[in-house]
Amino acid sequence: MYPPDRAEGLYATVGCHPCRATEPDEFPGGATAYFDALDKLIVDNKGKGKALFIGECGLDYDRLHLASKEAQLKCVALLPPRPLCGMSSSRPAVLI
Repeated sequence: MYPPDRAEGLYATVGCHPCRATEPDEFPGGATAYFDALDKLIVDNKGKGKALFIGECGLDYDRLHLASKEAQLKCVALLPPRPLCGMSSSRPAVLI
């Protein structure tokens, strides 16, 4: 973490990187609770911090040793029927 006086020009994304696609199932309450928690994090901090983008969400088959293709597909399948990881917060999305 950079001290605030050195963080000028640094921003963050909030999301579930494909390499961590197994995390939602391991989260207390399951995948729906995981994405609800991300949405809440975004909404609760809107306008307060430097999380300007939603991301990264998508598929990354170059690192299947970190999360299997099946785990990534399952994670992505949870996104369409709901606001995409906080898209209701009017943040741009970073899809990979």
